[in-house]
Amino acid sequence: MSRYELNEREAFVAMSRFVWQFANRAGDDLLTLLGDIHIKADGGTTDPAAWRTG
Repeated sequence: MSRYELNEREAFVAMSRFVWQFANRAGDDLLTLLGDIHIKADGGTTDPAAWRTG
């Protein structure tokens, strides 16, 4: 069992807060965020720092 668990609503709220905070820091550059988190065919993200595994 994970130490951190969110239900759907909690996850949505967390995601929403993250996106708003990112937009405020990055000057509304949501395209940068979306580009960084894009999942490629090999399963990795466009920006490896966006999802660090291991």
